Amino acid sequence: MTDIKTAGSLRSLITNIYISIMFLLFPLFTGFSGYANITFSKFLFFIICTGLWLIGLIIACIVEKSPLPRFSIHHWAATAFAAVCILSFIVSPYKSDSLLGASRYDGLITHLIYILIFLGVSFFGRFRPYHFICLAISVFICSFVAVFQLFNINLFSLFPGDFSHYDSGIRYSSAFLGTMGNTNVLSAFFCLALPVLFVLPLVSNKKLCRLGIIAMFPAVFVLVRARVAGGFVGLGLCALIAAPIVFTDIKKLCRALFSAAPLLVSASIALAYRPHYVFPDFEWTFCFDTLPLLALCGAAALIIIGAILAKAKNFSPSKKAMRLFFIAICLFAVLAGLIFVYFFAPSAGTIYELSQVLHGNIDDSFGSSRIKIWRGCLAIFGEHPLLGSGPDTLALRVDVHFSRYVPETGKLLQTSVDNAHNEYLGHLINTGIFGLTAYLFILILALIAFLKSCSRPHICALGLGCLCYCIQGFFALGLPLIAPLFWIALALLFPKDESLSELIM
Repeated sequence: MTDIKTAGSLRSLITNIYISIMFLLFPLFTGFSGYANITFSKFLFFIICTGLWLIGLIIACIVEKSPLPRFSIHHWAATAFAAVCILSFIVSPYKSDSLLGASRYDGLITHLIYILIFLGVSFFGRFRPYHFICLAISVFICSFVAVFQLFNINLFSLFPGDFSHYDSGIRYSSAFLGTMGNTNVLSAFFCLALPVLFVLPLVSNKKLCRLGIIAMFPAVFVLVRARVAGGFVGLGLCALIAAPIVFTDIKKLCRALFSAAPLLVSASIALAYRPHYVFPDFEWTFCFDTLPLLALCGAAALIIIGAILAKAKNFSPSKKAMRLFFIAICLFAVLAGLIFVYFFAPSAGTIYELSQVLHGNIDDSFGSSRIKIWRGCLAIFGEHPLLGSGPDTLALRVDVHFSRYVPETGKLLQTSVDNAHNEYLGHLINTGIFGLTAYLFILILALIAFLKSCSRPHICALGLGCLCYCIQGFFALGLPLIAPLFWIALALLFPKDESLSELIM
């Protein structure tokens, strides 16, 4: 075994090209039949692209005649997770379904490829400025397509026939936007990418990174209009955690204020947008009432505060003082938010549901019926508690169905659950306690690596992106439509030249 510093340049080059392709093209690829077959299309792209990369690595190892780098604790943890997945498959009563996956191609093969991605990228990958550019371009184009769809323009004919985004819940189940497909997957993509695009310009002096704000402008509009609660929770909590870590001097704070202002403008436009759709007629207008105006005022306030701080050259608090200040501000914000939700919540919506949960009233319909789904999943946990029933076999076991009469069409819209709508609960049901424990151990090691190296710009940005993804994972699907990008980002967090003792100590 050799140190990773001696790893061949060819292997690193191949890996960095693979990362670029996955960051740029994977989110944008929809296949040739749009949303009708987007899951299979993206899965096929992911498998082929990753397979070619792995073959390239093997050839590079032969050509360079270099031994493999040494394993560190995070590599052993990933290997242990792979071993648990294999054991879960071996004891599974659904082997034929678990190999590829019973519902959405998330079976044993996919999980093993995730681990190969993690190992290969952590060994040979390096985050480069062009990776940031690739991610920014993919976010911008994906958001650009979604913006057109929100104006009822079926760009690239992703919706089949005369279907549109506004037929969701009326002519079909679920909701679709952009090049990621399902709005929950799109929200997960934004949770992973937006913190990277926002934070890296703050902590890095590379002007090129400021292109991220351009990509984020339409993404914020889409995120607000998509109204996926998991995305708001992930980005909101991530922002609270990130503030004391990122805002360590006035210069970074001013950058953040000036960067956030146009994003608030985008949110204001999204809040003011008023679409009205009754098939086949569609109309839209803008109405800048209370919320949009508050957002615009917030944007103006950020610019004014940023300008004042930028001119206050004699005002330069220490890093410790800055962190203590933002820790206090964030704790106050959390406390104030909980008080508002508990005592002054509206009579409907997500905030109302959260208020009811805080009061001890939990209804199956809360969280778009996620409470019902989670209860149905937990009810079958005891059947295979240690190793689960095999990767991606939950759909074969859980018995949760939904039906709703749609007056617009006069038909009964029916759907059945094939996903836990919680990544951690999904691991628990599919791979058992051992599988979830191994997965969480990888995340804990990633957190340690992040905290030890968050002074490095790319580690800080990628770490917060992974954190945001993990938070929204409590409400997400966790599919191969987005998970490969998470495993790549996770692998890039780990140092390339530290031993087991150096990582832990």
